Amino acid sequence: MLSDKQGLLFDDRDGEVYGTVRIGGQEWMAENLRFRCEGSVPCNNDESLAPAYGRLYSWGAIAGAIPAGWHLPSLLEWEELLWTAGAFELERSANIIEYKRVAPSLKTSRSWLPDKDFSSASGDDLRFSVLPAGNCRRGSFTEFAKSAEFWSASCLGDCACTFSFYNFSSSVFRSLSPVNGSSAHSIRCIRD
Repeated sequence: MLSDKQGLLFDDRDGEVYGTVRIGGQEWMAENLRFRCEGSVPCNNDESLAPAYGRLYSWGAIAGAIPAGWHLPSLLEWEELLWTAGAFELERSANIIEYKRVAPSLKTSRSWLPDKDFSSASGDDLRFSVLPAGNCRRGSFTEFAKSAEFWSASCLGDCACTFSFYNFSSSVFRSLSPVNGSSAHSIRCIRD
């Protein structure tokens, strides 16, 4: 629903309209990108889900998918969002960094598959409205209704940093995803 967002983004390439939200000093899309281009696929390979959940993008599709005046957020821009949203502490294990107790203020309460060991109660206090679009790896769609994984513009070697939300956790997790075309994730853009 657009009425509870602070602003609107009109994408004149395809006529799509996105809600936007200001969090701290940043303005973010409050919905997943839906621009249809080569290298993008609908969530769970179901085109009827695209209006609500957006599309999943391979690394190679990103440059052509981003609307003018916006960009793919860097690792530092994602971290600024998480700290502003109330991340309490950081925990590092192997190649994964966990930003604790921040997901509920960014996740919508709609559409997440319940987890028997974790209350999925989310307030979406900041109206960022993360939905569980899942992801696509090596042509297989996984985690729909259980997770959301977003690209960042920051790369380490042959991988880009991604930020993931799960139905079983109040944390947001930063990890690495290969940029070789085998993975497709959601995109949230931030204003230039």
